[in-house]
Amino acid sequence: MKVAEFESISKAARALDMPVSTVSRKLAALESDLGVSLVRRTTRRVTLTSQGRNYFTQCVEPLTKLQEAEHVLTQTQSKLEGTLAISVPMMLNQGPFIDFLSQFSKQHAAIRVDLYITNAYLTPVWSRRSWGRVCATWSRQPTI
Repeated sequence: MKVAEFESISKAARALDMPVSTVSRKLAALESDLGVSLVRRTTRRVTLTSQGRNYFTQCVEPLTKLQEAEHVLTQTQSKLEGTLAISVPMMLNQGPFIDFLSQFSKQHAAIRVDLYITNAYLTPVWSRRSWGRVCATWSRQPTI
């Protein structure tokens, strides 16, 4: 697609961050697989053949939709969401930590922060059912 867009194998290679030889080999392999010549090569330029133009026209829309779908998927993967349970000692019940947590909640609205304030030692793995006393549940604003 990039070769057709730029009408140049070297420009396509730069855009794809690939060696020119790799792009040229992939183009030759595609032409071999399809059994047609997609481009006419000269020393200065690459032009689409009529079959190449038809192939490019047919591929543009599906490939654009595929790129859009990949973009949506990667965007949703990079979005933080879920529940974050934090246990802190009583001394962090104020000041910079609470300010930090408030800012974090504003920046990551899809994350629910459950804040447990206790001086008791908690193991890294614990069940909410076995935890008897929830000191605070954090939504967007602190409840303490």
